[in-house]
Amino acid sequence: MQAGDIGVIVNPNAAGGRTAKAIPRVTNALRSIGAPFDLITTAGPNDANRLATAMANNGAERIIAVGGDGTFNEVANGLMAADIPIPMGIVPAGTGCDLPRTLALPTSSIEEATVFAATRGPRIIDLGFARCDSGAERYFINVAGLGFDATVAERAARVKLPGAKVSYLAATAISLANYKNIPVTIVADGVTLESRAVFVTIANAQFFGGGFNITPMADITDGMLDLAIIGDLGILELLTNIPSVYRGKHTGHSKFTHMPVKQVRISSSASALVQVDGELIGSAPVEFSIKPSALAVIA
Repeated sequence: MQAGDIGVIVNPNAAGGRTAKAIPRVTNALRSIGAPFDLITTAGPNDANRLATAMANNGAERIIAVGGDGTFNEVANGLMAADIPIPMGIVPAGTGCDLPRTLALPTSSIEEATVFAATRGPRIIDLGFARCDSGAERYFINVAGLGFDATVAERAARVKLPGAKVSYLAATAISLANYKNIPVTIVADGVTLESRAVFVTIANAQFFGGGFNITPMADITDGMLDLAIIGDLGILELLTNIPSVYRGKHTGHSKFTHMPVKQVRISSSASALVQVDGELIGSAPVEFSIKPSALAVIA
């Protein structure tokens, strides 16, 4: 690509392959404003990570990620690996597009989102960072978690239904059949908490699972993570409260715990998967930390 071009990374497999149909709309929108660009599609997991690093090193002025939260995560990790301060634009076109909700990005059309990503100025946001004791590590923009949250994320990736909320709700229903709450030991900025939990969320932003407002108090620029614990709820109680979580009205529940933190370590005597922006990276024990003002996004 030429120095100064816009790099465009499209995950054609996002949204069950429907994102591939957005490519002509993205290219036409960029041509309509005379923006020079180089568009590349991904072929598999972590391709967007590698491509973002290469584009940044080859002189891109900004990189636009077209897909869902997993694609945005990979591009952000690629930019962090390149360590070159160029902004990331976002075109929501995947199954899970929770980050655009927090950033209040345009979502009415692919064309509008593309022009916005190509022409607007950047906003500096924080990133979270997760590192499992196994050595797996990853930055996250949106929300990480473990327990039921990660179990549903793993199953939602295999549920081929239209729409993020539908996929997430279907995966939730299936996962409820055999799930047991996990015992967790949490050390948050030196404070130790022992609990049984449905799941533990470590949030940089507000939404996950296709619009569930898990941490309505989160601020993506405040230099803090938001630790949110959904405590020892039974299945019926959990089902009853799902609508409240979707609307962000659960924060007054007696079994919901919230704490702003900079560093969190979580372990469990049970097997506990860890998800980062909806992608599984390993199992607990795991440590999360905040990287303030780490990424420029077009917002």
